[in-house]
Amino acid sequence: MILIFALGLIGGGGYVLHQFHSSVGGPRRSVRFVVPAGATVSTVANALAKQGLVSSGFLFELYY
Repeated sequence: MILIFALGLIGGGGYVLHQFHSSVGGPRRSVRFVVPAGATVSTVANALAKQGLVSSGFLFELYY
């Protein structure tokens, strides 16, 4: 039982890391993204996700 739990935990962690580190897709392009002074991590994460620059604002927020 412990082995199954450990494998599930490792698999889940691997999935989250893969989702965070995989690119959003599409052609690479240069973009300008300005972070306003005093912006919170949550605000930045949501703005990045809205512009399609990160695949998940939630995971970005957890990582930073």
